[in-house]
Amino acid sequence: MLAENYGTAFQVADFAYDYTAADATFYDWGEVPGLWSPTSPSKDTRFIIGDISNLDLAWLTPFDQAQTVTGKFRTLDSSAVDVPFMRISGLIKQTTGAHYKAFELPLAGGQRFVVIQPDDGYFTSVAQSIDAAHLDSIVAALAPVQVNLAVPKFAFTASTDFGLGLASVKDAADFSGMDGTKDLYVASSGQAASFSISEAGVKSSSVTQVVLDDAHPETWPSYGSISYAFFGGPGTNEAVLGTPFLFVVRDSATGTALFVGNVLDPSM
Repeated sequence: MLAENYGTAFQVADFAYDYTAADATFYDWGEVPGLWSPTSPSKDTRFIIGDISNLDLAWLTPFDQAQTVTGKFRTLDSSAVDVPFMRISGLIKQTTGAHYKAFELPLAGGQRFVVIQPDDGYFTSVAQSIDAAHLDSIVAALAPVQVNLAVPKFAFTASTDFGLGLASVKDAADFSGMDGTKDLYVASSGQAASFSISEAGVKSSSVTQVVLDDAHPETWPSYGSISYAFFGGPGTNEAVLGTPFLFVVRDSATGTALFVGNVLDPSM
């Protein structure tokens, strides 16, 4: 299934007799230049799970770069920052709800860029209300309306380490459901993502990694090979997204949210 649908497969990493090659295999897979350098496994490593997603999608109807002009974006603290705004006119799917407006811009490949713009003073409450069911209801309510829409260009990167509590503590973590022992613990974990939009389309990447090590390697019967999976490689109204908003890249066929984020200050 992996080979047929994703162009990849399980790979064997021999940490006992060919550690250098095993480490290089993992690093070459997990590195995203300019975004992420994976934690190198050790001879105590027992399991690695990782995921990389990359999107490079054109707008179904591209923005005209000649129409991009600098405008004001008002942040949550009411400061005004200058950012380039892309402009597009036409039938754009739109809806309104309790203290928000929503728009949808189609992307090539069957994905949709959905924007939810809370009203002034309601960003936090609207953001906290968005779950999968609420997003489905917003998308279902979208309908074509003639709109002149202004969208700020932005690009950002973000990274974080997972706070996994006891799962990261030797002799306290319990992964016995995996191997029948309580020797495994999370030695390292993290996630990084980048996202940008321009007149041409959307570009985004994300990478996630969780590494499980053996807390008591001396009890391991032998340093055999370790298998790990690679998965890798959507009347005319005036509307200006000039205040903080939420966005989702959503797959039309499955409804899966591929990327979710918010834009509080597109100048940063």
